[in-house]
Amino acid sequence: AQKTSYANYSFMFGGTNDNLEEILKVNPKEVPAIKLFLGSSTGNMLVDDPKVLENIFSNTSLPIAVHCEDETTIKNNLEKYKEKYGDDIPIQCHPEIRSEEACYLSSSTAIALAKKTGARLHVFHLSTGKETALFENNKPLKEKKITAEV
Repeated sequence: AQKTSYANYSFMFGGTNDNLEEILKVNPKEVPAIKLFLGSSTGNMLVDDPKVLENIFSNTSLPIAVHCEDETTIKNNLEKYKEKYGDDIPIQCHPEIRSEEACYLSSSTAIALAKKTGARLHVFHLSTGKETALFENNKPLKEKKITAEV
């Protein structure tokens, strides 16, 4: 990107269940935030170990940006649909597998942890109306430590 970008750019540092030491060594002048996937996505970027999450939230001064989906809920939902359809699950089932409950559980857990530890948190891609109630809109953006986008 350095050779071809016409705009300022930076890359977040991806957290996993196994790279806490590297996260804690990140230079805040070189990295804008720590990025976490709380539900499995592509690759091995899942962070679902509560102790690791608490350590990250407690020990970094960088903002923590999260994709929130509860892994246990997703796995349970996926298993139900695999029992019904095998490996040929219709795409229409995706919202039931990665359900409102999965999103809300994960977002509420991340927000509670940020409040407990004082971490700066940004939740990527809110996908349910229920999650919006978790956020405060009674103070200026500059004063917020917990934010989100849709």
